[in-house]
Amino acid sequence: MLPAVGHPGEPALLNLPGTYDDYLSIAGPTRRNEVSASIALDAMAHRPIRFPHRLTCPTLFQIADFDRCVSVDAAMKAAVRARAHIRHYPADHFDVYPGKWWHDAVRAHQAGFLTRALAVSAVDTR
Repeated sequence: MLPAVGHPGEPALLNLPGTYDDYLSIAGPTRRNEVSASIALDAMAHRPIRFPHRLTCPTLFQIADFDRCVSVDAAMKAAVRARAHIRHYPADHFDVYPGKWWHDAVRAHQAGFLTRALAVSAVDTR
């Protein structure tokens, strides 16, 4: 097992400045700070750009433009290939979670997207 988050210099999946406190603020005190070490290998092999063109459902990509944990460039490429609705936020990775600056906007955009995507159109049954 490997710590999911740690302080800079510590072995962890995420160990950038601030990620430890940000993660714990959303995970809560009872969450175990560990993941299988194999997830690090899976994460390195994960290529979200490979298959988004196969998506046939309405898709929303919400991208934190200053994300230090994942590639913003890869997210944008995948979103374009998926023909997704794209929302940008001047935020870092954890800034969109509950209690953070962009959470309310992210949630409102998700609700609006789902309302439009799942809207039932009137059908004339005559």
